[in-house]
Amino acid sequence: MISTRPLLIALLMSSVIWISCESEDAADVNQQRIETNYTLSYQAGDNKTTASASFLFGSTFLKINSPGSITFDGDRLKETEILGIVDYQKSYSAKVAGGTFVYTNNDGEVYENTLSLPADIDLPASLTELSIAEGAKIAWEGAPLKSGETITFHLSGDGGDFYASISLVNATFIEIDSADIQATLLGQCGMSISRSFTGSLAEATEEGGVAHAQVTSETYAVNVVE
Repeated sequence: MISTRPLLIALLMSSVIWISCESEDAADVNQQRIETNYTLSYQAGDNKTTASASFLFGSTFLKINSPGSITFDGDRLKETEILGIVDYQKSYSAKVAGGTFVYTNNDGEVYENTLSLPADIDLPASLTELSIAEGAKIAWEGAPLKSGETITFHLSGDGGDFYASISLVNATFIEIDSADIQATLLGQCGMSISRSFTGSLAEATEEGGVAHAQVTSETYAVNVVE
């Protein structure tokens, strides 16, 4: 099935949108009630891979403090905080196909989770124009969809953003209904396509968590016409 509602994937890596005004130290909460979330994402446009992790106690983001730690393939992740939303990141100027997150909590318990990027995906070079009147059937370049994967097409212009996604196993194309593309997007736009996978963790606290991996193509120019 195809969804055209705006995609709210934050690589705060959760299917839930969290609203928080104040973070808390991980050392001050029950270690088994900490939700652990990991993301590995690759942007082909700037050839950059980002590994990120976030930790939650209920709806509150947690700061990892000594003796707790979080690493990706041995590299310590750097803490960032904006308005109480805390995550830990490291970026690499290359494609990193996979790696292992190692989280050590304040009780000395260690959790290891290995994430791999999904298969590459790209848009066909022949796609240079989209018609609002006719819509489009876009056959991507890359493997068919696997279980747990989602393909998302993104169109962006001065008039806003448009998203369409599909999660049908073995699908090889995404169909865009002409009625779904806003007239405000007429003219030159940028377009990209991504393949993502979301699944459970191999090792986690009693609270669990989410593993998310995504690859995104370069952004290409496209002319949107009536």
